[in-house]
Amino acid sequence: MHHRVGLHETDAAGVMFAGHIVTLAHSMYEQALATAGCDIAALIRNGEVGLPLIRCEADFRAPIRHGDQLSVAVTLAEQREHGYQVVVTLHCNNTAAAAIKQTHVCIDSAGSKTALPPAVRAALDAL
Repeated sequence: MHHRVGLHETDAAGVMFAGHIVTLAHSMYEQALATAGCDIAALIRNGEVGLPLIRCEADFRAPIRHGDQLSVAVTLAEQREHGYQVVVTLHCNNTAAAAIKQTHVCIDSAGSKTALPPAVRAALDAL
């Protein structure tokens, strides 16, 4: 997956704003799962499950600037019965410029932990 950094994503110093990096990482994670056959929006919209983000860590290793072309990798770091962790790495000029770890838990409509649906497990395994 790829992303070109827009002017609106940068701050006054000319680098990509941290909040935009985290937002981009989450969008790329959703896109990766969709490509792997899991439509998270449909699962949530249909009330089957929720997959809230419960922890997010970001390591900013190199500046990302307006106009930079990023390549994005989404990998599964850990999968458990009720949740998982993915790592989204943003590469710029062959350098890992940022890595975002996202931990999600699966909940039912009452907000209680529940097992990951097979479609989510299969998509995660395909990352």
